[in-house]
Amino acid sequence: MWTKEQKREYQKKWEEKNPLLVKKYKKKYMKKWREKNPLRIKEIWKRAHSKRQFGGNRLKVLERDNYTCQTCGRTHHEARLLVHHADGTGRGKKVHNNNISNLVTLCRGCHASLHRKGKKCSEETRRRMSETRRRNWEAKKLAVTQL
Repeated sequence: MWTKEQKREYQKKWEEKNPLLVKKYKKKYMKKWREKNPLRIKEIWKRAHSKRQFGGNRLKVLERDNYTCQTCGRTHHEARLLVHHADGTGRGKKVHNNNISNLVTLCRGCHASLHRKGKKCSEETRRRMSETRRRNWEAKKLAVTQL
């Protein structure tokens, strides 16, 4: 009878000797697992993406902005939402400003048009975003007081 440590050691040695079989088995197993657990994969991806890209603040920003685009007001039911670095310190930069005050929720269309104009938000866009944020905050406050 083998102990757990002996089994692990044997398994590691076997995997080192048979890398192609291990790769084939993992590919087959993972494919089945993905088919059975599509929601779990989505959840894992979102969590990892949030931590990797925005310093763990992505979900906080989406919740703060009430899952609505801060420029046009579309919700997550109407469009895919993205988190945007307002000062342009996002992808491709060595230093990221992942402060919650610098991150903004935008729909895909607004995000694309913003990047076509330039990396940084214009004053008008910042003003519209802050107005939308204030309205969302007031609506949340009103909903809490009515409870």
